[in-house]
Amino acid sequence: MNADMISAIILAGGKGKRFGSHVPKPFLSLNGKPVVQYSIDAIEPLVDEVVVVSSKPYRHYRHAAPGRTRQESVRSGLAACSSPDYVIVHDGVRPFVTPEIVRNVIGRLLGGAKSVDTAVPVVDGLLVDGAPVDKAGKMVSQTPEGFDYRLLAAAHQEALLAGNEYQDDVGLVYGQRGILPEVVEGVRLTPKLTFAKDLENAEGVLRFRSGCLTTKPCLRGKRFLVLGGSGGIGSACVRRLLAAGAAVDAPTHEGLDLSKRVEWRLDEYDGVVHSAGEYRDQDRIFAVNAMSVHGLLAAALKEGWKGTVVVLSSTAATYGRRGIALYSASKAALNSIVESMHDELAAKGIFLNAVAPAKVDTALQEAFDPRSRKEDMLAPDFVAKHVLRYLDTRVHGQIVYLRNGML
Repeated sequence: MNADMISAIILAGGKGKRFGSHVPKPFLSLNGKPVVQYSIDAIEPLVDEVVVVSSKPYRHYRHAAPGRTRQESVRSGLAACSSPDYVIVHDGVRPFVTPEIVRNVIGRLLGGAKSVDTAVPVVDGLLVDGAPVDKAGKMVSQTPEGFDYRLLAAAHQEALLAGNEYQDDVGLVYGQRGILPEVVEGVRLTPKLTFAKDLENAEGVLRFRSGCLTTKPCLRGKRFLVLGGSGGIGSACVRRLLAAGAAVDAPTHEGLDLSKRVEWRLDEYDGVVHSAGEYRDQDRIFAVNAMSVHGLLAAALKEGWKGTVVVLSSTAATYGRRGIALYSASKAALNSIVESMHDELAAKGIFLNAVAPAKVDTALQEAFDPRSRKEDMLAPDFVAKHVLRYLDTRVHGQIVYLRNGML
């Protein structure tokens, strides 16, 4: 057995009475995916096994039956583990957990910590029994929590024999063994789905939570197809690719009409940038901005091609802009294509992401609003820098919003 085996217990047995749903909260649909799956997707690649504590087995994961309390459910999950060295406990109704948080918890455990908590500082005013108190140094605990497996199992057994009940496992370990947790930083947004309103809030948050990659891409010697390479962002991508030592094909609009069916041949390329956009001709807007992307991806699947694809969306997709309703709608459709297809594509070795800038200093923005001030707009080269990062990655399904002053 691996000397550092790590198990993860995902608690998904809550009935959600406060939520008002006949479906348990962890299994409600959140942007088309069960709430609990977001946590599993973040945690599973970093551990050796996943145990889901739920009323019935979930997919192929190891199953444990829930108890009457959270404490009983964790104890059930511990019994279902394969005697690991370390264990992570996470609430399945906290879908905002990130791989980075999980890695930080694991890192503390491997560094010798016996108990690890995830928490964020209190930023709002704080009342205790109706009286204001100093919030300095006070934190709000979240999950995941991490532990030495044998320590946590023994502490649970001691609590059971003593009849002691705790709200969480770091509290249990502290109460039974006097061990304070080490703390890693959690997420600074609505972290847990408790009430029905939280679900719709979460759906919005998840669409905008992707942070930009910060890795430096290695593109030398690779070949890329840039569609829309004569435009502001597209030409900036071409310049950056050439400077990085890559080869580039950038067919002109005259040579490649994206409003019509294109017979794609992608086998000679390592990646594609689709930055072509139409805004004048109402009959071409959806064909160029969205359907051409769909055709490109369908061809990639059919050909068995493997590589990266970055499409240029827009913040106009989040809320339709006055005067460019069809353009905004076409970019919303483009985002939907990314969200709908990226999992299937990634399973085939195609990694699809979108970069969605706000106002960019291009001829397109000048046509939209001649009064736009340059200081309020992003530079095309700035956008291109982020595009190139997504040409060398296995990340997929991100829609990265770029706004002036935010990066």
